[in-house]
Amino acid sequence: MTASRAGGAAPARDTDGEKCYRWCYLVGIVGRMTAEKLSVSLESETVARARRAAERDGIPLSRWLDRAARKVADLEEGRAALEEHFAEHGEPRPEAMARARAEMDRTGVGRPAPPEDLRANDAALAYLDRLAEVDRPEFVEPPESWMKRDDT
Repeated sequence: MTASRAGGAAPARDTDGEKCYRWCYLVGIVGRMTAEKLSVSLESETVARARRAAERDGIPLSRWLDRAARKVADLEEGRAALEEHFAEHGEPRPEAMARARAEMDRTGVGRPAPPEDLRANDAALAYLDRLAEVDRPEFVEPPESWMKRDDT
């Protein structure tokens, strides 16, 4: 079964691949992004590890480094925003922290993801990274394994 790209009824039960594919299509991740070339110096061990990781993910080293830099930048920007919020509004009260922790425990936020989810997420990201290398990604279908449904 293939996922409908525009409109149409959603299948009774989506696989992880269908969810990711539809989400990525809807937010336009498959479009091209502009890139800026630059020269950086990294320790040899860092370069070797990054190359191995990019090879495992099946993506170019520059794309892997971009993804790693984005993750760190996102964390740093979030940390800075939180510090700014606390400076303006003060630290949360202990009761509010307790409620937040209880809600995180109830919903599973912060728990490690199951290995099969991590593998599916990694495969989906690697696929999307490869789409950016294609001239017309709107005509590229996801792997058939993503479209298989558990109930068929």
